[in-house]
Amino acid sequence: MLACYHPHYATTVESEEEIEIMMDYTDPRYVFLCPDTAHLRKGGGDELSVVRTYADRVKYVHLKDWDPQAFADSQSAPAQGADAATAILPDFVELGTGVVHVKECVQVLQESGYAGWLMIELDRSRSTPKASAATNKAFVEQELGLAVG
Repeated sequence: MLACYHPHYATTVESEEEIEIMMDYTDPRYVFLCPDTAHLRKGGGDELSVVRTYADRVKYVHLKDWDPQAFADSQSAPAQGADAATAILPDFVELGTGVVHVKECVQVLQESGYAGWLMIELDRSRSTPKASAATNKAFVEQELGLAVG
């Protein structure tokens, strides 16, 4: 079992500076990184820089995209009632539909010799789960050149 830290928006370690401190103060033999591409960007960082800097310590990856406009819209018109339960997640979007450099992050990992898991992650579909899965699958196969399954 490997200890892989997952930087996450609105938590103790989300910014590049916080990630750097955590990585500097942990033993690279025992503590690894699980970058979540969208959380790195949403937390104000450069996901590509983080992946490049710590590629040798990446052992697991969450591929996710982010739409900053959807986030801004959600802040100006907060959800009410039952919709409020998932309202904190309206800005995570299907791969290829946001601003995250997903393809470039995967290229950096491949160049570094990474051969671990790449998990496609989406917190909430804006259409149907099936349609979102199809969009993500198409991006991974067509843009990344990887097989899903």
